[in-house]
Amino acid sequence: MEQDGTVVVHEGAHESLNEEELERQRTEARALELKVTKKSAELQRAKEEQALLAELKTMNEIMIKRKEKQPSLNQNSLKISVETLDTLRTLEDALKVENQKTSELKNVSKVVSQQLEDVEKALEGKSNILAAAKRATRWDVAPKYIQIGDNTATDYKERKAALAELQKQQKILKETSERYTKEIEQLESRLEERKPIEAQIAEAEAELQQQNAEYDSLSAKVVSYERLRKKKERMLDRSKDEDSNKAIRNMDGTKRSLQNYLLKLRESSASNTKSIISMEMRLRQLEARLEAANLFLKQVFAEIQNDQPMTGVADDATEVPLIVFEELSRELALSRETIMQRDEQLDTYDTKVEELEKKMIVIRKAIASRAVSSELLNQKKERTFGSLMSKADGLSKDFDNECRRLINENEILRRQLGIM
Repeated sequence: MEQDGTVVVHEGAHESLNEEELERQRTEARALELKVTKKSAELQRAKEEQALLAELKTMNEIMIKRKEKQPSLNQNSLKISVETLDTLRTLEDALKVENQKTSELKNVSKVVSQQLEDVEKALEGKSNILAAAKRATRWDVAPKYIQIGDNTATDYKERKAALAELQKQQKILKETSERYTKEIEQLESRLEERKPIEAQIAEAEAELQQQNAEYDSLSAKVVSYERLRKKKERMLDRSKDEDSNKAIRNMDGTKRSLQNYLLKLRESSASNTKSIISMEMRLRQLEARLEAANLFLKQVFAEIQNDQPMTGVADDATEVPLIVFEELSRELALSRETIMQRDEQLDTYDTKVEELEKKMIVIRKAIASRAVSSELLNQKKERTFGSLMSKADGLSKDFDNECRRLINENEILRRQLGIM
């Protein structure tokens, strides 16, 4: 308004407009701050998930390396299939891609946060500039207290140009804020799209960890059953060898003792036979001497035949001297006693031989019963071993079925990931 060459400035409408614009920008800045806080929380959660995924990946790598380092000399040892390894590698590649996307989102979020901080600082600077402009143009002072002078028109034009510049910068800041808001919304949509994939990956990781635990437990069971089977085989072989060797040693010892005893009996029988033969020869010698004595007596004492015969004497009796008769009687009695002793010794030896034969029969029966009991024990051990082997076969079948099920589930998950 111009009056008498003096310009009076009334900018109440501009002041209210700028205040509303600043308030709106502050509201948008606060909304952006809330979004940034939300994004920071989501990024923190994503970091925790990535740390958990990294731990799971490390555990899987350790388990795979441990399984690869296991010796493959045993034919019955269990190995993870190639398809399962391919599936695990595919999941690891998918995790790497997701980790890369997460790092990119983190970088974008950092850039957006930095830009929002710059926008906030710019808004604070512009607010300070507007406050300084208000103080300089006396917009916060009532119109009646405004001083009127010649320099007012020039100041007004300068302030108006500064205000236009500020509005231009404010418009640029608004466009920048809108662009950043759109970028944040796009990031939010991308994060929302990633959530089901992350959930599926988490489920797949949990299922994979559970399956790895089941695989480890089954592998431990198979190894324990294999160790038990080998131990049973060693025990059976050792027991068979020990039983057979023990029976053979016992039979050899019994055989040697019986052979020694039979040798002793044979030696005693031979000595007895020799003594009997010598006794018979002695008897023959005595008989020959008796016959010689009888002949001698017949020749020397022929005249005695003319004497009267003795009563109670047989007709064919031969008369001998009393000394010779007594000597012959003593020798005959001694021979009879010796023969009786030899007969008693032979009877004793026969009794011992019969006892030995009975002992041999008992030993044979004991050996047969021991062989039967050993055979029964071996059959029992074989039945136990068969039951253990059947259990091991059942566990192997269960493990194979579980591996096939895991392979099918991994194929399904891989197809789902390929579709997504």
